[in-house]
Amino acid sequence: MSAAVSSARPTGIATGRLPRAALLAAVAAGAANAVVYYITVALGVDITGPFFGPGTPALPLSIVQVLILSIVPAIVAAVLLWLLARFTQRPVQIFVAIAVVILVLSFVTPFTLPLSTGLRISLEIMHVVAAVIITYVLVRETRAS
Repeated sequence: MSAAVSSARPTGIATGRLPRAALLAAVAAGAANAVVYYITVALGVDITGPFFGPGTPALPLSIVQVLILSIVPAIVAAVLLWLLARFTQRPVQIFVAIAVVILVLSFVTPFTLPLSTGLRISLEIMHVVAAVIITYVLVRETRAS
């Protein structure tokens, strides 16, 4: 009699749930950041800036940009979590640590552009909102039961 040997290691992540979790995270982050965006606009904050890099013309920040920059990170984060679940034994801990590092690094970007103080604060809030929602949803929705 031979015993079947499994090379799969339990990681605590149900990777089959990642597509749905990524969609949920993307929608939630996009919706929450849309609220922040519309509050910013309602407060009369100057939302113009050279968003396509230094030296480019100052244009108003659009809701489409906010949505894209909330949705794409959710997809990238889901792929990262999948890779960590596949190749590491502690994917959640590593994922959260990477998310924190990326969040901290993201705080630099608004300070490299000539933006109004109100817009800088709004962008920083959006970074925190997206990071917290995406990280929370991906981890919570993919927990193996």
